[in-house]
Order: sequence, then structure tokens, then C-alpha cells
Amino acid sequence: MRPFSEFDRQRFDEISAVLNQIATGRTALSLVEKYDIGIYFEAGGGSYFNPNTNEIVLEANHEPVRAALSLVHEVTHARYLHEGSTADILADDRQTYIEKKVGEEVAGVVKSIEAKMELEAAGVDVSELWYTLEYPYRTAHDKAIESARADKPGSSDASFEVTGREAGQRTVFEGFMNGKTWTSVTKESYPNYYGGDWDRVNTS
Repeated sequence: MRPFSEFDRQRFDEISAVLNQIATGRTALSLVEKYDIGIYFEAGGGSYFNPNTNEIVLEANHEPVRAALSLVHEVTHARYLHEGSTADILADDRQTYIEKKVGEEVAGVVKSIEAKMELEAAGVDVSELWYTLEYPYRTAHDKAIESARADKPGSSDASFEVTGREAGQRTVFEGFMNGKTWTSVTKESYPNYYGGDWDRVNTS
């Protein structure tokens, strides 16, 4: 792992202060520690996880709240790698590979949405941030909780929240699979993007 600069340490302290306010944020920080992930800040290249170096690079031009939510997303990719849940382009058939890759990306997006909602509840202003398929997620989440409360009024708030989050994640996954959102690089649907990767490796 490359050395941390004073700038990296200062920025990480700033986003840690944000993340420590919420459960999803604290979980993300615990994963950084558990898997000894390097956190660095660089300007102009966006945010990403590098599986070859076990590093998360966060966009240095983003303010702390946005950077914190980016870390929540990227640490999901790190968790998939370290838990052995990533897709295998050689071992998986084409459809399985696509669904695994989409599922991993969706998990990261959903974690950012959930963290944003937790920050809202904690009184943090996140009104200028919006995520892919966030509105459908929120709609499915709220409707599922409403239905669960009607069907099982004696259940705990925690169980209702689990139901809502599961419904929201299913909705986002369906949106990704149905082409309702596109990759930032090639501007094509995620199934086409990942399917193209599989084709290049397995049909050459």
C-alpha cells in the first residue's frame, strides 16, 4: 500500500466524521479497517475501487458529504472482492455474469441511497445529491413499509425497514437490468456493457 499524504489523512478524517453519524457509514468504515483498504484522494478522475491494489480513490474536488457517500459505494465493491462474491468472467455463464456484475453495482448504488437517507434523518443537508434510480428506490421502499405495517402491525420498525430496503433494492436491480440507466463511460445499458465484456473474453 502506498503511503498516505497529510491531505489524504485530513480528508479521510472529514468524511469519517460524516460517516460516523449513521449506521451504514460506520459499517463502511469498519470494512475499510477489516480489509485494510487504502483511501486516497485525487482530483479529476472520479471515485473508484482498484482491486489490484486494494485502494479506494475518492474525487478530491468533492465536498465531505459527497465523498463520504462515494466511499460507501466503493467499499461495497471491496467487500464483494474480499468476500469472494465478484463475478467470474471465465467461470460464469453470460447471463450469470451479467446479473452478478449488475447486482454488485446496484448494491453500491443502494448503499449510497440508504446512507443518504440516514444522513437526512440525522439532519444533514444532502438535498443537492441525487443517485441513479433513487426516486424509484424511495417509492418502492415507502410502499413496501406501508404494506408491511398494514399486514403485520405488531412487527418492529427495524423489520419494516428491512422490508423496505429489500423492495427498494429489487426495484433498482430491475431498473438496471431493464436498461433504465446507463454506464457513465460508454453510455450503454449495463447488461449490454457487461455482456460485451463477457463476449470479448469468451468468444474470441
